Amino acid sequence: MALTLLTLTTSVHLLDSTSVARPRISAGDLSLRSRFRRPSSSISRFQLGFPSTTHRSESLRCLCSSSSSAASPMQFEVSTPNSQFLDSLLYSRAYWVTEGVIAWNVDVGEGSCYLYASRVAGLSFSEDGIDGFDFRVKLEAESGSLHTNVVEKFPHIGNYKPFKVPSDLEVKDLVKSQLAIVCFDAEGRLIEGTGLQLPGVLDELFSYDGPLGANFTPGGGVSLHLWAPTAQEVTLCIYKNPLDKSPMETCPLEEVNGVWSIQGPSSWEGCYYVYKVSVYHPSTLKVETCYANDPYARGLSADASKTYLVNLDSDDLKPEGWEKLADKKPCLRSYSDISIYELHVRDFSVYDETVEPEHRGGYLAFTLKDCAGVKHLQKLADAGLTHLHLLPTYQFGDVDDEKETWKYIDTSVLEGLPPDSAEAQARITEIQNDDGFNWGYNPVLWGVPKGSYASDPTGPCRIIEFRKMVQALNHVGLNVVLDVVYNHLHASGPHDKDSVLDKIVPGYYLRRNNDGFIENSTCVNNTASEHYMVDRLIRDDLLNWVVNYKVDGFRFDLMGHIMKDTMVNAKSAIGNLRKETDGVDGSRIYIYGEGWNFGEVANNGRGVNASQFNLTGTGIGSFNDRIRDATLGGSPFGHPLKQGFITGLLLQHNGHDHGSEATQQLMLSTAKDHIQIGMAANLKDYVLTNHEGKEVKGSEILMHDATPVAYASEPTETINYVSAHDNETLFDIISLKTPMEISVDERCRINHLASSMISLSQGIPFFHAGDEILRSKSLDRDSYNSGDWFNRLDFSYNSNNWGVGLPPKGKNEHSWPLIKPRLHDPSFKPQSSHIVATLNSFLDLLRIRYSSPLFRLDTAKAIQDRVRFHNTGPSSVPGAIIMSIEDGHKGITSVSQIDPVYSFIVVIFNARPSEFSFFSPALKDRNLELHPVQVKSGDEIVRKSVYDAFSGGFTVPARTTTVARNEFKIHPFDFFLKVLLTNSSSHYTIVYANLTYMYAFIHVFVYTCNRCRCDEQSGNEMNKGDEESSNYTDVSILSMRGGDGHNSYATNSLLQKWVTNLDFPKCIKVADLGCSSGQNTFLAMSEIVNTINALCQERNQIPPEIDCCLNDLPGNDFNTTFKFISFFNEKLTSNTLCFVSGVPGSFHSRLFPSKSLHFIHSNCSVNYLSKVPEGLEKNKMSVYITSSSPLSEYKAYLNQFQKDFTTFLRMRSEEMVSNGRMVITLLGRNAIDDPLYRDCCHHLTLLSDSLRDLVFEGLVSASKVISFNMPLYDPTDEELKEIIRNEGTFQINDLETHAFDLGHSKEENRESCRAKPGEKEANCIRAAFEMMLVAHFGDAINIDTLFAKYAHHVSQHASCMRKTSVILVVPDRLEKNKMSVYITGSSPISEHKAYLNQFQTDFTTFLRMRSEEMVCNGCMVLTLLGRKTHVDPLYRDCCHYWTLLSQSLSDLVFEVLNY
Repeated sequence: MALTLLTLTTSVHLLDSTSVARPRISAGDLSLRSRFRRPSSSISRFQLGFPSTTHRSESLRCLCSSSSSAASPMQFEVSTPNSQFLDSLLYSRAYWVTEGVIAWNVDVGEGSCYLYASRVAGLSFSEDGIDGFDFRVKLEAESGSLHTNVVEKFPHIGNYKPFKVPSDLEVKDLVKSQLAIVCFDAEGRLIEGTGLQLPGVLDELFSYDGPLGANFTPGGGVSLHLWAPTAQEVTLCIYKNPLDKSPMETCPLEEVNGVWSIQGPSSWEGCYYVYKVSVYHPSTLKVETCYANDPYARGLSADASKTYLVNLDSDDLKPEGWEKLADKKPCLRSYSDISIYELHVRDFSVYDETVEPEHRGGYLAFTLKDCAGVKHLQKLADAGLTHLHLLPTYQFGDVDDEKETWKYIDTSVLEGLPPDSAEAQARITEIQNDDGFNWGYNPVLWGVPKGSYASDPTGPCRIIEFRKMVQALNHVGLNVVLDVVYNHLHASGPHDKDSVLDKIVPGYYLRRNNDGFIENSTCVNNTASEHYMVDRLIRDDLLNWVVNYKVDGFRFDLMGHIMKDTMVNAKSAIGNLRKETDGVDGSRIYIYGEGWNFGEVANNGRGVNASQFNLTGTGIGSFNDRIRDATLGGSPFGHPLKQGFITGLLLQHNGHDHGSEATQQLMLSTAKDHIQIGMAANLKDYVLTNHEGKEVKGSEILMHDATPVAYASEPTETINYVSAHDNETLFDIISLKTPMEISVDERCRINHLASSMISLSQGIPFFHAGDEILRSKSLDRDSYNSGDWFNRLDFSYNSNNWGVGLPPKGKNEHSWPLIKPRLHDPSFKPQSSHIVATLNSFLDLLRIRYSSPLFRLDTAKAIQDRVRFHNTGPSSVPGAIIMSIEDGHKGITSVSQIDPVYSFIVVIFNARPSEFSFFSPALKDRNLELHPVQVKSGDEIVRKSVYDAFSGGFTVPARTTTVARNEFKIHPFDFFLKVLLTNSSSHYTIVYANLTYMYAFIHVFVYTCNRCRCDEQSGNEMNKGDEESSNYTDVSILSMRGGDGHNSYATNSLLQKWVTNLDFPKCIKVADLGCSSGQNTFLAMSEIVNTINALCQERNQIPPEIDCCLNDLPGNDFNTTFKFISFFNEKLTSNTLCFVSGVPGSFHSRLFPSKSLHFIHSNCSVNYLSKVPEGLEKNKMSVYITSSSPLSEYKAYLNQFQKDFTTFLRMRSEEMVSNGRMVITLLGRNAIDDPLYRDCCHHLTLLSDSLRDLVFEGLVSASKVISFNMPLYDPTDEELKEIIRNEGTFQINDLETHAFDLGHSKEENRESCRAKPGEKEANCIRAAFEMMLVAHFGDAINIDTLFAKYAHHVSQHASCMRKTSVILVVPDRLEKNKMSVYITGSSPISEHKAYLNQFQTDFTTFLRMRSEEMVCNGCMVLTLLGRKTHVDPLYRDCCHYWTLLSQSLSDLVFEVLNY
């Protein structure tokens, strides 16, 4: 068909703002949350409430002649009043779907259709027809329907008619014009006309995968690329400074196939720029000149009006250690290990007085280790929390980045108001659009950190501080998740300052309805990820955050409004990132979001969307609203008093009409089904017994609208939660739904009960910040713009923010009658004690979750095989859930053994207001005990839980979650041998925290996190379960495990196995650093070799050769060590090729070639420092820190240990291969409030006492003792963890503490044995320290005499716990009792007899005097402090209080003598 070009001979009727009467704007009643302030300037005509033709009863039919020719212009006659067509161009009801096809829902019959275009946007209708076009072309109506590919891309227009576009049309140029399609009847009368939607043809002709944004070249230049295929002209405006009004340079860009680009000099770096775009905009029907930021902007000016030209790869923008951050990430072995804590950046610190004022509410607050908020996060991380989810941190609207423009409220005025006052909300509302707070779900530019959270929004500051925040959180032990909002934009149109994408390619990035107006179902300006370049922009932006900011995950807001392909493609693109090439490991990035299915995208209305059901099998998580609603009751959109499983439904009425008792029973039992399937990770194929007693799959359990409850195929596809930033906080919703008459104590227990149901469920648990400290927003249901006042978080634990006034009127006024009496009642407000107790209970939940891999099963099969629910069916007790999780063990062959500690776990959730008892044959004879964490819990009520093995019965207190477990009674070594064959990916966390004695052995299992197995897994491998095996190429590494009693390391000295793959290399190199001499040197090494051999035999694999490297200082006698090789050979269980070598040198330096060691073991050697700390001049007569030592000496020791241990870790990381492992055993101490505390039985304190004895007896000079200090430090576990975190090369896999009491044995209570432990300990200490003592003292001391005294001090301590004291009269003749105020172990027999004789004399006198004074048959009661009878009458333990007084006086004497 020939193209008929028409010359403009008539005037062009431009449609301006006054030429068409605008329909009235109608406010839509949004069924979802509305979190945005939408200024009138941002509402374009695409958002107006025009009548829609989406659902026409029938298509328009035009009866016209088929004889009209396209070769000659037709004369058009308007057959109806002209006003009918005046609005036609406001609509875009036709779709240009491919280069050759336009789709329109009209039936032309015998009429005709024409396409009109105007380069200057001059189309208009007049009395004579259509005017102002540059050209027109006739379209041929095709029979049949649209092509399958078109319908797949645009399912909402599947019934539209196709119109063929002439093949010789210059479409690429035509799309830059104003376009209209018009239908005429056979008489040439205009019947219908409309504008066109272009995304289909733009995708086909202009899809582009080349560079976009600013790209810096190695040579120093910079190139800029902008995708704008509909733009007629693009100019770059360069500004030297952000506040400049006039550009220093303007440069036109050149276009190639829709991409505009320019090459610039390196001098542009650090400047600012905007694009000046000339483009037709359908919202105004004009060719507009738009000034726009770069969609790929990576920096902004403070006022967000200009793009900052910044090279994110510049070293100046990288904090120290940034390049190595990927190697120091908290480990993530499996997505099933994830737990998430949702937090707003500003909430975190804006009220924290431990943060400097200039850092409050910003990124840098997260970098302050000593602030209250970071300490709180550290508690959570130490308990097991893995991920911190930050609410939006990209550039969003409604909060100016320039803080000087903000308005504030005097909070002191608000603090004096009544708790139910309406004044606070009125004052907050007055400034809510001009303050510094907003959730941030109103995106302007996705790829730039928000400037209001930076100390300076201008230049690179926001970039650097964001990176510091991520780095600091990783060092705390938390992975960082960003909340991304790709489903909509804050603004649109050609002139709004916050509009970007809609200025550059109008009508493309934003999804439009069938009339051509922007869809607003997400609240405003829905984006269209079904369009290729939108999909690409989302993927590119995600990669920007992962690569340039090293974040660890993404939460997608309203993910269901994004296409599934976009999500899957994004996950794949991220998963392909590698540390070697990209600086990050993409396989560890977790993606999840809101899979809600509503609006125009519902049920795949715009393509297959990323809804809960559609994401099955993708590994992408989605929020499980089913467990939330069943647990709490109702839904966020229902009546606020509707009760649920934990809030009193059926069992404790709140006055709301829930229907009959039968109705409530059905509601409660149904809720229980929903919760139980949620606890089984909401797996669609999980089979359980429902409330009717039927065995059903999760997908067969239905909601009220017949939608299946369960949708997941794997546990990591389910995010279980009961509260989030949306809607009321957990404590608030509980306070609303529970009866008003219950106590705050009960509400706190319900709060904890809700958290426990999430914490102990399969799937991924999600918590809103403050759930753990009873956070309140004063019952505000939507605090997105409620200011700091209602969103306050208090990490000092003084207040939970309850009762700070009625919540803002806009979203809450309808509930004020319910809210006001609750806020007014002072009994609703928790005290600080409630907050702290709830926090401690929450930490216990995390510890329990991470105490066993059974709470974090990887696969659907593992959950189906192991997880069972009891108390089910029609006869079940309402309000209680009983869940058991079983591990493989003797007699259970259907599942493998994955937990080294627990074989069976039972969790009872009692939501009833009264005690609950339950009996089950399945739980009989299980030998269950309360979980150790709950045994030590501060919650006294949970410890009242009772289990009866004979009946299989439990009794659990009201509103309590009880966890019971059955421990394995096998040696841990046997377990790890089994686990090697069955499990290669599970993560075990075993913590022995029996810190009841004065100090403890600290046992640390670490691995090089930059070489961790999880860092090399693909996303799919990370989700493999415990029933699957893997074929990894890295070496298997062993771990030393400990226990108590018979299974302890001290008893058995066995290295147990921890293996992350099952394929050994041909040779394994193992090192024992700072090894001892004699047989013990080879004990650990033989266990390593035997473990490897046993594994290889069971797998029919040839054992590798093993290179055993023994290290010690050069002066140590390796010849003596090698004499025991025969012992080593005897301990080996097979003829493995082992090569033993000695490597002399200090482990504070490099000992081995780079990446050569597979496994390192070090037992109590790392305690030794490289030198005695400086600054110990006041530590007189003590070889180590004592309780009287000044703080400076403690710090000197700690600083030296920090330096040496950091050096040690760095050296080892360089020597170890990928996935290397290291086990370190240290002599440590308990963490106590007073860091200077050293009990009198510290082994070095006793050594000091022994040396003092020699000084008193004149056997060594005091100056010689004063000049001697031990180069050794015994750290606390917290000190160890901090050093390892800060150094960053290693990641702690396990840190176990084992109680150790010097010289005391519970089995040795007989007095005849009291010297035995002293001798044993003296020999141990002598073996460790004799060389040091001899080197310093030489012949000045007799070593035998010194350690004989040491043994005496230890033996005295051994009876410390059995002692009582006797107060005696001071006797005469104590001339030999020098420097002691009482008898000591070294006192002569004469002094003991003197005391005894004096007591006999005085007590006899006392009795005689009393007998003379008393009547006949008088009675006398005497109370004395005495002591037990001992074989040695001179026995006095070293902790006798008079002995301690003597030592204190001695300290004073020595200080005087030396001054």
